[in-house]
Amino acid sequence: MGYEVKARTNGIYFVEFADETGARKRVSLGTRDPKAAEQLGREKYIAHFRGETEPTPATTKDPKGFTLGDAFEKMKKGSWHPDNCSSWPTVWSDCKILMAQLGDVEVSSIQAADLQSLVERFRTEGLAPGTIKKRLSRLRTVLLKCATAWINPKTKRPYLPYVPEFPVVGGVKPRKVELTEADERRVYEYCDEKRSCTTRGQQWWLFKQFIMWQIDTGMRKSETLGKTMADIRGDVVILRGDETKNEDGREIVLTTRLQRMVDVFRAMDVTGPMFAGLTNGKVFEMWDEVRRTLDLGNVVIHDLRHTRGQRLADADVPLEVIADLLGHRDVSVTASVYTFRKTEKLRKWTQFAENVGAAEIKEQANGH
Repeated sequence: MGYEVKARTNGIYFVEFADETGARKRVSLGTRDPKAAEQLGREKYIAHFRGETEPTPATTKDPKGFTLGDAFEKMKKGSWHPDNCSSWPTVWSDCKILMAQLGDVEVSSIQAADLQSLVERFRTEGLAPGTIKKRLSRLRTVLLKCATAWINPKTKRPYLPYVPEFPVVGGVKPRKVELTEADERRVYEYCDEKRSCTTRGQQWWLFKQFIMWQIDTGMRKSETLGKTMADIRGDVVILRGDETKNEDGREIVLTTRLQRMVDVFRAMDVTGPMFAGLTNGKVFEMWDEVRRTLDLGNVVIHDLRHTRGQRLADADVPLEVIADLLGHRDVSVTASVYTFRKTEKLRKWTQFAENVGAAEIKEQANGH
């Protein structure tokens, strides 16, 4: 079969195939139904090589409908305009994430069940309850405007008859998953294998460097993808306040293997972003393939940051140092996420004490 049907992060399927020139082509199928996607994917693939004009799918949204994207754009011209909202970069980042998860659907089609599924996906990704609440708050604000303030000029009524019920997000401690050192090696081996046997070999090599960078720095994905060679001063990478989640800049000392990586990038005359060949979507797609192929469970990219924090905790690095490295303004946040495995350490010191005691007893016995 010369085509593949895949799902985007928002659940909408698309078909991917190589066209007459060998270039990869993607066509959205506009459905979340896997069976319908398989049928539509085959039809799109055949229609392309027959030179047929692709018919407009029956599922195409009504052009008269007011979509989630329309609502976000309307907010951008109002209270979320950069001149009116000091945190507009964060607001728009949340909007893009919501669009990726829900799709550009009509606001009237968003139901309580969709919101509950959205929360479950966020939880699966390991997001903290506070982050989930913040994103739901953005969405609630928009839907409330649609139901009360914004009037459809054609119907003379609000775009939304009512605001659907939003799920309650409890203060459940965020799930934390680590990547073991053995699994880390397996990931690198898989990337090397993909590099040698696929046409996207260079991208898989870059992805391997990205994974290594995430584990050794504990940086957030968005922080890493924006890093340029100019941000590296000797063995230190500089993070400015406008690049971080809490707007506090920080410096991270590079490990030996990351210093070697930087030397390779310099030898390749890389002057802009170090990971310019990767995007948020591409990182998600490639990691999802790695995770499924190697059966890594529900480990997500953000867990590489957790892996760094936990390894530092296991090495008895002080809590304050871990907080500084990860960019936690409040040390209590670090303490709530990274366990210091007290039981294992107590067992180690108990065994040490037993060995010391046994040696002393033996020495006394020999003395008599």
